[in-house]
Amino acid sequence: MSASIPPGFERCTNCREFNGKTAARYLSWGLPPDPLEADSSDSELWDRLRDLKSQVAATMDPDKIVSVTCLCHGPLCRRCGVVHVHKPGSNSYDLETNTIEHWPGFFGMIPCAACRAGIAPEDSSN
Repeated sequence: MSASIPPGFERCTNCREFNGKTAARYLSWGLPPDPLEADSSDSELWDRLRDLKSQVAATMDPDKIVSVTCLCHGPLCRRCGVVHVHKPGSNSYDLETNTIEHWPGFFGMIPCAACRAGIAPEDSSN
């Protein structure tokens, strides 16, 4: 599934992630999967999940402003000092799912993907 970029979001020419602000109404908020596509062995559980998600969606303010920042605005990895990591406490946008991912404060302590994989990152960071 591919979505169009919400108004107010712009793609960074360096890291290809997004920056900007938009209203919550332009984003998808994780509707539950169809139980026929997943293990539907417990249809009561799926029905309850769908009800709970509907209740949460009903409380969402469609005019709430949601902001995102790209990797370039984040600090450098604490281990290698070369690769940027997401800014702790920030959000990023996933174009494929039209959703927001939140990066909690403790993510600032986690090294970049290259360091976690044991690969020496190149000095041509984003």
